[in-house]
Amino acid sequence: MATLPQKVNLTAQQKSALEKILSVAKRGEYAARVYLQSKFGSKIDFECEKIPGADISAKINGVPTAFEVKATRDSTIALRKLKVSSKRSHGLIVGGCLVLRVMKADTAEPTIAELHHGVDFELRAEPRWRAENP
Repeated sequence: MATLPQKVNLTAQQKSALEKILSVAKRGEYAARVYLQSKFGSKIDFECEKIPGADISAKINGVPTAFEVKATRDSTIALRKLKVSSKRSHGLIVGGCLVLRVMKADTAEPTIAELHHGVDFELRAEPRWRAENP
């Protein structure tokens, strides 16, 4: 089951750094890294080889681990707005990669929930259209 949304505990310095990031997606990644660091402490190492398709790659107790981060301005999980664009990310998620849903990502007090594919949500294929000049 999804973890209940938890407040990401940011220090004053981290809040200041977060407020300088304009992209909601990048703010979500920053908040997720802070969350993971507080959860795993010295057991997590972000200095590792990037896992293709992962938003965050880390080693936990020496084991390469991928995380997918999905940020939203909403204060709820808002599953209907959770979109996966790349085939690599899709493969990671359906293969068991943890999805970190960062809510209120546009504020200085984001919250986060852990989501598991097949338990908390399913991914459904849908067509996408792209706008271009005529």
